[in-house]
Amino acid sequence: MSDKSRVFNAYLSVSDLNSQFYANHHLKLSRHPSETDTHFVTRLLGFSIICQFHGHFNSVCHGNEPAVAVNNMIDDQYEYKVWLEVGIPNLKHIKRAKRLSEFFVILIHEANDEGLAEMNQLLQNQNVGVNAFFVDMLLVQELAAHLEKRIDWQITLDGDELSVHSHDLTHSGQLLALYQTQNLPTFTSEEVYV
Repeated sequence: MSDKSRVFNAYLSVSDLNSQFYANHHLKLSRHPSETDTHFVTRLLGFSIICQFHGHFNSVCHGNEPAVAVNNMIDDQYEYKVWLEVGIPNLKHIKRAKRLSEFFVILIHEANDEGLAEMNQLLQNQNVGVNAFFVDMLLVQELAAHLEKRIDWQITLDGDELSVHSHDLTHSGQLLALYQTQNLPTFTSEEVYV
């Protein structure tokens, strides 16, 4: 049974002006006890970035699972179409994500130059097809500081600007593409899991 202090109702209105995608989502989420507010907020932002592909918000109870995923149902088993990882993944996670999914997305919310260089080296050495983005840490921290049990966000992605309007406040920051080696497909019947 979930601890009610970690259960959230999220109402997300997503406007991706880059791809002309608009959607509203209601999610009932629980945050793992070890998950920080900034990691949780980054997962929600990750969902909003790939929700046009019918995303699903995964529990973080299992460290071997993606933070956000697009699933296919094949022969009564789920197969990951898109695997979104929050933070800089280690080599084990990179290999697992590439083995179990067609597309691998990394959303980084905090890193130093050394960490980014190490991740870049790992990805180049593995010849991994990946899309990696850096979301402004100040934006993530502002959203985490105002996190409530009822999350009501209007999220707009315009170019590399990511804006979140919540409770009469607008928080903005950049969503920078670090590198993109794959074009994410458009999905029809799959579900994205967050």
